[in-house]
Amino acid sequence: MNLIEKFKEEQAESLAAAWKRYGELLEKEDGSAADAAELKRLAKLLAKTAKEMEEDQKTLRNLRHYESTLVEGSGLEAASQEANAEVQSSFERTQEQMTALQEQHRQIVMRSQEMGNRLNAAQSAGYRIGEMKVKHPDLLKHVRVPSQAAIAEQKIEGLESFNAAGQSPALELETSAAEAV
Repeated sequence: MNLIEKFKEEQAESLAAAWKRYGELLEKEDGSAADAAELKRLAKLLAKTAKEMEEDQKTLRNLRHYESTLVEGSGLEAASQEANAEVQSSFERTQEQMTALQEQHRQIVMRSQEMGNRLNAAQSAGYRIGEMKVKHPDLLKHVRVPSQAAIAEQKIEGLESFNAAGQSPALELETSAAEAV
C-alpha cells in the first residue's frame, strides 16, 4: 500500500470518527466546557455553521424517535395477528347476539301485533253485535253487549245468549207459540 492510499484510509477513518463524535456531542443534553470546545473544533473541521448544527441536532432527535418507535413496534406480528383474530371473533359473536336479539324483538313485535289484531277484532265484534241488537231488538234483547272499554280492559268469558234452560231464544219463541195453539 502506498503512502497516499494509507493517508486516504487514515483520513477516512479520522473523518468517520469525527462525524461520530460530532453526533454524540450534539445529542448531549448537558455538556461541559470541554465538550463545547470539542464540538466547536469538530464543527470547524466538518465546515458546519450554527444553523446546520441545529438542523443536525433535530435530525438526530428524529432518528432517536424513529429508532424508539421501531424498537417498540418490532416483533409484534404474532400478537397483531392474534389481536385481529380476537376482533374477528368478537365481531362474529356480536353478529350472532344481534341476530338473536333481532329475532327476540321480532317475536315480541309479532306478539304485540297479534294482541292488537285480536283486540281490534273483539272490539269490532262488540260493535257488530250492538248493530245487530238495534236491527233485531226483540230477538237479541237478552244479549248483553260490553262497552269498547270493557272489551279492552277485562277478560270476557262469553255472552249470555242462551236462556237458563240452555235453549236459544228463537227456539223458546217457537215452543211458546206452539203451546198457545
